[in-house]
Amino acid sequence: MGGGASKPTQLDIIIENELDKTLCYMDLKKKDVVPFWKLYKKIDLDDSGSIDIDEIFLTHNIQITEFAQRCFMSLDADGNHKASFSEFLIGLWNYCSADALFLHKMAFDMADEDGGGKLTTQEVQALLFLIYGKGPSKKSQKEMYKKVRSTMKLLDTNQSGTVTFQEWEENSRHIQSLFRPSLELQKQLQKAYMGTSYWKKATKHRVKTTGNKDLIKLHIATYDIKPHHKGHIAKRASEHQRQKESGEYESNSDDEDEDEDEEDGDE
Repeated sequence: MGGGASKPTQLDIIIENELDKTLCYMDLKKKDVVPFWKLYKKIDLDDSGSIDIDEIFLTHNIQITEFAQRCFMSLDADGNHKASFSEFLIGLWNYCSADALFLHKMAFDMADEDGGGKLTTQEVQALLFLIYGKGPSKKSQKEMYKKVRSTMKLLDTNQSGTVTFQEWEENSRHIQSLFRPSLELQKQLQKAYMGTSYWKKATKHRVKTTGNKDLIKLHIATYDIKPHHKGHIAKRASEHQRQKESGEYESNSDDEDEDEDEEDGDE
């Protein structure tokens, strides 16, 4: 008697339902995905099929910032601040295999909250506050507003009051400090997941196979996932960071347990 077909694994099912088309665009096979699956399972200890986005960073002692969260939250389709394996894989690949030009474009797109293709003074200011923080004192805030004005002066070469991506890229050498956080985060994630030599090869592969397209946008379009508005993502990331700093986020589950206990007592 011949043996029957082997039962599909959990990873097989995920690839078939959530990843297969995107992997084809990326020219990746199951064997390329398996190492990421093993990394993911080390985080998803309860086998729930999702991990908190913060755990991507905390597992490897990478500082969680609002900037770091926003790099992954555009894939968080249901807004629960969790990442499925497909979101984890595409998010890591999109960020860790990015070259300098893509990181510059990512920073620009992150600042361009209304999607207009041009940055206003308010959007440049929001990006600077995101990267450096507004500062607690009036003096530090005054210095930040001064930095906003000087940055706009450097970038807005035609004095139109807005900054196009062409202006952004042409003057990028003057604003390298804006890209430093994204480069540092990339190095940390590369080292933590798969190693820098892996991602050096992956970057070349990505340019060759996808033309350096945004993999998150590609995945969203391929699987007809309704993306969040950039402004909504920014607000969610900001609120989540505020909750973490105030201790509200960690206590949410405890509060829910207390509420359930009170309800049980009332009955």
